[in-house]
Amino acid sequence: LQVLIDEGRVGAYIIQVCKDQFCLSYIIYGVTAGDNSDQAAAITCDILTHVLDDAEMQEEGPVIIGGDLNASISRLPSLENAIRNDGWIDLGACASVFGKLDNQSTCKANKDARSTRKDYAIVNRRAFDLIEDSNIDTESKLHTHDVLQIPLSKLHPSTKLIMFGCPRAFKRSS
Repeated sequence: LQVLIDEGRVGAYIIQVCKDQFCLSYIIYGVTAGDNSDQAAAITCDILTHVLDDAEMQEEGPVIIGGDLNASISRLPSLENAIRNDGWIDLGACASVFGKLDNQSTCKANKDARSTRKDYAIVNRRAFDLIEDSNIDTESKLHTHDVLQIPLSKLHPSTKLIMFGCPRAFKRSS
């Protein structure tokens, strides 16, 4: 995983939810064109495998995996398996739990492109239980991407939330 962090494909962060509650967070920038390129999808799938393996090695607790995967989940077998068999939850696919639209688009490469859903937030059950809401900020002014917002319900008022950073590769593409 450290190699992927050094290459700028993955960021690993800790969010302090309240005094004694922390949430492990990974931000991934997948290889571009994963829906059209088997090689790109395979590399992103391998990145996800490393992240999922790392999360499994940590102490049990809330985990959020988010980012621009540049592919549909169906092109990423490691993620598809984690959702189907290992209890991971795709927040965008179940946004209706929070009164939002399921599977809402998050990306638009340019003004003439069709909107797609390539940005994801995948959480384990412990993180899901902390989530107060899930929202997509379409007014964020980020080039190409909307921002996934995930307020955590147990946030103590005096605790500063450590904001997600972006992997270096993601910053270069924006």
